[in-house]
Amino acid sequence: MEIQEEAYDSLAKTVSGNILSAGSDPLQGVLLAALYERSGKMVALSTETFELNGTTPHSFHLSFTVQPDPNLHTIKLLVWDNLQSRQPLSAVKEVNPYERSVTNEEKLNPYLMFVGKVTRGFTDSQAEAKAVTVDVYQYIDLEAKTINSITGELSWDYGIGLNRLNTDRGQAVTGVLNAAASIDLQNVQIESGNAFGTVAVISLDGAPIATSRKLLIQAFTENYPYGFRPEDQADGTKKITAMGGAPMNVRNIDAKVTLKEIADVSKVYALDVNGYVREEIAGTEANGSYTIQLPANTLYTLVERDGIPDPYVHEEVPVKEPVYVWWEGEDTVVRENFPATSEFDANTFPENRNLLSGEDWLAFGQQQIVEGAEPYAKYIIDVPEDGDYSFFIRKFWKHGPFQWRFDEGEWKDLGSYVLLDSVAIRQYLSVNWIAQDNVALTAGTHTFEIKLTMEPDKRTASAIDAFLLTKDAFVPSSLMRPGEKLGYADTGFWAFEPDVVDWSSERRSYIDMSWMNEESAGQSGFVRRDGERMVLGDGREVRFWGVNGGLDTINMSQSQLDNYARKLAKYGVNMFRLHGMVFDDNGNIPDDRLDRLHYMVSTFKKYGIYTNISHYFVLWSDITKSEWYNDEPGTEFSDAYKQPFGLLLFSEQQQQMYKQGVSRMLNTPNPYENGRPLAQEPAIVNIEIQNEDSFLFHTFNPSRYPAKVLKELYGKFGQWLVKEYGSIDAAYDAWGIAAKTWTDDPEQLLMQVEGIGSLAGATGTDSTALRRRDTFRFLVELSQDFYSEMIRFVREDIGYGGLTSASNWITASPQKMEALERYTYEPADWIDRHAYYDAGHKGATTYSVTAGDTYKPVSAVQNPDKLPVKFIHNEDHPSMISEITWTNPTPYTAEGMFFLSAYSALQGIDGVVLFASSANWDTTVQKWPVSTPGMLGQSPVFSWLYRSGAITEAHAVAHEELSLESLFKLKGSRIYEGLNIDDYRK
Repeated sequence: MEIQEEAYDSLAKTVSGNILSAGSDPLQGVLLAALYERSGKMVALSTETFELNGTTPHSFHLSFTVQPDPNLHTIKLLVWDNLQSRQPLSAVKEVNPYERSVTNEEKLNPYLMFVGKVTRGFTDSQAEAKAVTVDVYQYIDLEAKTINSITGELSWDYGIGLNRLNTDRGQAVTGVLNAAASIDLQNVQIESGNAFGTVAVISLDGAPIATSRKLLIQAFTENYPYGFRPEDQADGTKKITAMGGAPMNVRNIDAKVTLKEIADVSKVYALDVNGYVREEIAGTEANGSYTIQLPANTLYTLVERDGIPDPYVHEEVPVKEPVYVWWEGEDTVVRENFPATSEFDANTFPENRNLLSGEDWLAFGQQQIVEGAEPYAKYIIDVPEDGDYSFFIRKFWKHGPFQWRFDEGEWKDLGSYVLLDSVAIRQYLSVNWIAQDNVALTAGTHTFEIKLTMEPDKRTASAIDAFLLTKDAFVPSSLMRPGEKLGYADTGFWAFEPDVVDWSSERRSYIDMSWMNEESAGQSGFVRRDGERMVLGDGREVRFWGVNGGLDTINMSQSQLDNYARKLAKYGVNMFRLHGMVFDDNGNIPDDRLDRLHYMVSTFKKYGIYTNISHYFVLWSDITKSEWYNDEPGTEFSDAYKQPFGLLLFSEQQQQMYKQGVSRMLNTPNPYENGRPLAQEPAIVNIEIQNEDSFLFHTFNPSRYPAKVLKELYGKFGQWLVKEYGSIDAAYDAWGIAAKTWTDDPEQLLMQVEGIGSLAGATGTDSTALRRRDTFRFLVELSQDFYSEMIRFVREDIGYGGLTSASNWITASPQKMEALERYTYEPADWIDRHAYYDAGHKGATTYSVTAGDTYKPVSAVQNPDKLPVKFIHNEDHPSMISEITWTNPTPYTAEGMFFLSAYSALQGIDGVVLFASSANWDTTVQKWPVSTPGMLGQSPVFSWLYRSGAITEAHAVAHEELSLESLFKLKGSRIYEGLNIDDYRK
């Protein structure tokens, strides 16, 4: 039984539609229209009995006595056999409460995605695509340059560059703050002299702002490293003349916040950047409202009102002198086999040697190490106290493997490690801190030794600047020693230098959002898909606020990773996406890497953070090293095409390699979870089949494949044609004679496949276009078959119990192909995409930012086309943006978290994952920033707004029902997201 064509008439307060039986037997039952509050409580019910005879539909009309409010209520239709036994005869159907009508417009306004949710469906019908929308121009005024959400909570004036959020429990504004003399929100008024920024106020006790006893104000402008210098250019771009360095600087906030009709404020506290109370500040009460001048150097301000049940109580934080030992790499007592001079000596960069500790280091030039004559150094150090010490080394990037030991103990390798910071010395030469295992030492004199290790047939380069042992929580950065801060700030900025804290401390942080997480991720079972939503094992709906990280994350020391996981939880994170090559091109995983992966999953789990694993990305591959290929003529890949785009989608050998790697990744017992493998670990929220690859993007070009691999692809197309037409000759007949000009071998069923560049324009009726459209259809169906098989494999063969996503990539033509790319993802649970705000960055490389690069600052709040937070949802599928950020260099980071939180919540996006996080706060301009005050620093308020339900999720304001036949003819969609890719991916 199916409920069809349901519609809601707000004026008549009625729900109408048809019930259709799937069979021919007579059937009777009862139809219920139930009105629910957002909390799940039913507030109204209307019923109607019916009888069905055969396939004749039953028309129904049910009315409510209560006026439903689309922002407060949900209408659901249920079909039972009767009111006593209540056996369901059909799936529950949610009714869209908006009045929508069929539109004949050839293109729908893409700003509809900023009005509410937009959905798409697919049908095998031969009919043309059909679209329904709300009255677009009731919410979008192109002349006035305004966009209002259908929920009434978001008001966007992109003409002046302001976007306002108004909900009962959270209110905020982002954009050109000084564009208005004052910015009025529901319970808040903001006056600011800043040219750009974001100010937000939320309730910390769950009550509406009007009655809340505890409020948090969060304010941010922009951040740059100290000494960063852009210069205006004649063409409107900016040119970077100096990159600057530590510490990160934040522009002063110049803002007054007035709490309207709230006069009973008892205390106001400026918090430090970790959310701890720094000082009490004074506000002013006038005319029944309370005004606070925000301190210029403060991200967070706490407001307490009379009657607060748990007011802040001052606690003395003991101050103690740091305990550490620091010694220079060059201060050896014994030095053997290090050359007297080296091409990396400090005197080769005299203008920058001050960036080294002691202005020198121990260097070994790029030369071969001779066995038995390994470079060796010995040091004498004095340790002040007994205890466990964190051990750090400052060295030349990842070059120069060596072993170390204390007191003639066991030699230890550097092993896998993470670069904790980076200071550029000259081109291609940097100095970086790394962490090693903790060391237990007694007070007194100790010896320390190092020896460089041989790499067969390789020339070695090594340089060691300094060593550090410390008993205190500390994150090394540049030349700072424990207990030190640089304090450098440009005019109009303040130095962002958070105290390094042990996040396991019981000390109260008012930005701590870890209470939103479960005590243990997956504690009630696997997260599962429930229609278009995600629910926890216990059935509660859930959204995911996440960050990305690479293999550097699993390479952290255990203590580092523990503190990092606690920190992310405090900032409201409940998903970590591991984005790294877990298994190699042969399907093998080093034991050490797998052990570190297991520890990472277990660690995040302890703090309520789920893991999403992105383990296969063709850009990581070097197929020339694969044992599955290159072993016989016709299978050798060239160096020019060592990244085999598209190969996994069709090559059975590559798929077998892939299955081998996935099996080992998911089936190996996890020693940190009593042997439970990742396949059975409910803290794994998602396994991605692959990252950023598709037949429908420009990188698919069959000419990159060797002969035998190409033959496999051509053979699959030939088999598809036989299945479709009955024979190759029949296919030729359908196309016309000109289609025989390709390099086919029809007798062997080998039919040429062209790259997507040739297929995208095949919209005509000539032979070439007909053949190319069949090629296009073949590639789409082959893609979906691949995803179906891989999802079957991980579920049935491996026994994986979690969720899956297929891929997340763009297409060569969004209008023509975006919908079909998402159609190929239908076998998976999540529908995923990647989206970036781009800064118009141009330089020598687009994956990093360096002096001499240019960029063109354009804010999204003044240009909606640049906003990447948009999604067209596949019907009945949850959605995720697993990579997103405001890429550098840009002065408009402030708007990013506002848009990400507010518009993801409005559109019902179930997971958003920032790209890409590092364990420590950034002190340099990173291309893809997360660990900055502008991104992670704004996460406490905006993670809460997104995850708590404070922002109303809209129903679908537009829906397009797409005919697959029409899509295969490349007629495309009326509405699509577009590219929204960063400068690197263009």
